[in-house]
Amino acid sequence: MCTILPLVLTDGTAFAISSNNTLRYVKKVNNQITYYSTESGFVPDLEVPYSDFYSDEKLVGYIDEAYQ
Repeated sequence: MCTILPLVLTDGTAFAISSNNTLRYVKKVNNQITYYSTESGFVPDLEVPYSDFYSDEKLVGYIDEAYQ
C-alpha cells in the first residue's frame, strides 16, 4: 500500500516505482506503541460472496449480522 511515484526522464522514458510513503496503522498496548504495515494486505472483518454483492437485502443482512 505504497503511493506510486511516476517518473519521466528527459529522453521521454517513463516508469513508475513505489515511493517511501506507505499506509500503516498504530496500535498501543500496555503503553507500548507498535507500527504495522499494510503492505502485505490484511484480513477483512466481513467477506461478501460475489453472488451477493449486488443484492441490497443480503448486504443489509451481512452488515446487521456484523454489528450485533
